Amino acid sequence: MDNKKKLKKKVDDSDSSDLDEQLNEISKKYKNRPRPEKQEIPILKKVKPPEPPPQPPQPTALPQLSSFKKSDSGAYKVPQHLHKNYPHAVRLYLGNLPDNVDKDHLHNYIRQQMESHGAVLDPGDPVIQVQLQPGQKYCFVQFRSIEETEAALQIETINYQGKPLKFKRVKDYDISPRIEGEREVPKILPKEPAQKLFVCGLAPDTDNDALANILSEYGNLKSLNVVRDTKNVCKGFAFCEFETDLETQNCVNGLNNKVIGGRLLQVKKNAQLPTPTQDYIIDTITLGEQSAFELKLQQINQMKVSSVVVINNAVRIKNIEDDYEFNFVVKDLKKEIEKIGRLISMVVPRKKDGYSEGIGKVFVEFENEQFAKIAIILLQNKKYDGREIDIAFYDPRLYADKQY
Repeated sequence: MDNKKKLKKKVDDSDSSDLDEQLNEISKKYKNRPRPEKQEIPILKKVKPPEPPPQPPQPTALPQLSSFKKSDSGAYKVPQHLHKNYPHAVRLYLGNLPDNVDKDHLHNYIRQQMESHGAVLDPGDPVIQVQLQPGQKYCFVQFRSIEETEAALQIETINYQGKPLKFKRVKDYDISPRIEGEREVPKILPKEPAQKLFVCGLAPDTDNDALANILSEYGNLKSLNVVRDTKNVCKGFAFCEFETDLETQNCVNGLNNKVIGGRLLQVKKNAQLPTPTQDYIIDTITLGEQSAFELKLQQINQMKVSSVVVINNAVRIKNIEDDYEFNFVVKDLKKEIEKIGRLISMVVPRKKDGYSEGIGKVFVEFENEQFAKIAIILLQNKKYDGREIDIAFYDPRLYADKQY
């Protein structure tokens, strides 16, 4: 009997009840088996795509030069806030530098020279940066305005650590569009020799030879000019020059505030007084005012002086709020005050510019205290636009802090 027949016979011979019990047992085991915990199927939510990173602001396109007005010379007149966008017009070359130049020191020196020459239009530093590489004998100076750049070009030379320096245009200036600022460029006046002196307080009958003898006691006198009117009467002023700085200083030390012939003499270095100041004094002070001038000068020397003055009653408040009137008044005042001495800055506060104090006043910062003294003497109780003005010294610290 083969295997298939044997297996079939074995199944047929088995007890059917036993088979049912086995099946039931298997079924129970299957039903009672441990089952895994039911897991929830997560519901997928729609994910929002990430936002793109913010793009840097795009630079504003410069207005076309053709949109600006042209000056009589054919140059485009560019507003001040756009000057930095035209580097060829605000950068100058400065050569012949000494060895081992400190960039910060040179920066401060250039600023001081700009201020001393009256080449600064606004408060603050007119120099944006000095580009100087180690070991180089030249640098590039960037100014904040076109007007101050052009003023720097007018300075003949500046002496830095024994080296004469002079500003020059950069090479790309001639091939770039010609532009200029909207404001008037400061006029730079040549400085007087340091050996020249300004002498005031002289008597009307001052004799040239007698004065020359007095001055010669302090050194070798190169020149003497006693200022006289059309009747050959001394106006009370003279200008003289010595051969050396030492002789000049000896004369100042020995003769200043000295009484000669009943007259109190004042001797100052003429380098402190630019030519317009000399002319203004000579034209303004008449012989009849000489004694009053000397008295004022004596009184001022007893005061706490500063290089800043405040002028009252020079402007009408209602007028300065109008831009046209404001610009006209400021320009006219500046022109008159510059006849007295070099200005560093001038401020006329008005509400329109955000000021709440000092409205209607004019604040003037001169290059030095000597100019401020002369302004006090010459402008006190003078009339401007039909109004009698008042002038006084002002605390330079308050002025620097814009406390008007």
